[in-house]
Amino acid sequence: MLRKTITLTDQQDSWIKSQVELGHFGNDSEFIRSLLRKEMLRKEAESELIQMIDDAEKSGLSEKAPKRIWDSVVSSMKG
Repeated sequence: MLRKTITLTDQQDSWIKSQVELGHFGNDSEFIRSLLRKEMLRKEAESELIQMIDDAEKSGLSEKAPKRIWDSVVSSMKG
């Protein structure tokens, strides 16, 4: 594992310490790693959503009525 040095404001440091003191994390490093994991997952989901939107736009307009599209989506969600 690599060691990094970061600079925080007093407010940021206090907030991290409060999260550790509340028992949400064992130490400052666990908190920072948790934030990084969440951001990585968020960015991945964002990229997937952008790709889905691009694919949808490239597929062109549907000839189906909006109600029929909606019914199809609801039906697929029911299993």
